[in-house]
Amino acid sequence: MALLEVKELVMQFGGLRALDNVSIKIEEGSIVSLIGPNGAGKSTFFNVVTRIYEPTEGELRFNGHDLLKYEPHEIVKLGMARSFQNLELFDNMTVLNNLLVAQHTKIKPVNLPVIGGFASFFSDILYLPSTKKVEKEATQEALKVLEILGIRGIENLFVSILPYGTRKLVELARALITKPKFLMLDEPAAGLNNKETKELSLVLRKIRDEMGITLLVVEHDMSLVMDISEYIYVLSFGKQIAEGKPAEVQNNPAVIEAYLGTEEE
Repeated sequence: MALLEVKELVMQFGGLRALDNVSIKIEEGSIVSLIGPNGAGKSTFFNVVTRIYEPTEGELRFNGHDLLKYEPHEIVKLGMARSFQNLELFDNMTVLNNLLVAQHTKIKPVNLPVIGGFASFFSDILYLPSTKKVEKEATQEALKVLEILGIRGIENLFVSILPYGTRKLVELARALITKPKFLMLDEPAAGLNNKETKELSLVLRKIRDEMGITLLVVEHDMSLVMDISEYIYVLSFGKQIAEGKPAEVQNNPAVIEAYLGTEEE
């Protein structure tokens, strides 16, 4: 059974079909890329799958669940996380606090007698041992993720002072801190230089190999796509025009035409 299966997905905005009968299947443990020129519908696809947009037609299934029955805030509890094209970090908070905020859906309430629903509130305000324990575990988890990404040591720095490439890794860490089964990355190499992109390639493989997380990557940097992908889907003006292994897609005439256009006679 595929981890994510999308069948005949349609997303229509008025008279515009941003997605036109798109079908994608992603097996657990794989690294898959979704590519296409600007305006192809890649980000719209992400927004539909994560339930930000309600599709016009189609089926969405994740790990056996019908995603159409879930609200956007419930997706993370199913084991799905994503990043965005534009950084969505809290600049005036430390790296560690950015990661702790992201763990709120995974931190279980402390085991205290409930009096009017205020058990956790009193534990927090009095800083009882139960609260200390939860905070310590969350901090350790955050530091572990930073270690995996090779940026341990920046946890007490404010996000606002970090270079752009490091900030991108912090956003990636914030997605990983929720312990997803499936991670959707929207242009993770955008704004990175060649050295940083090569390092990102190693990081993404490490996430799959060491953390067991399945990846779906939307990316314009074809060197990264061809390096990390095991399978690629291609969109153009909302339509699915090709799919296959990197070499197959790279040499597909429809893909070449979508990216480069055709020569005028």
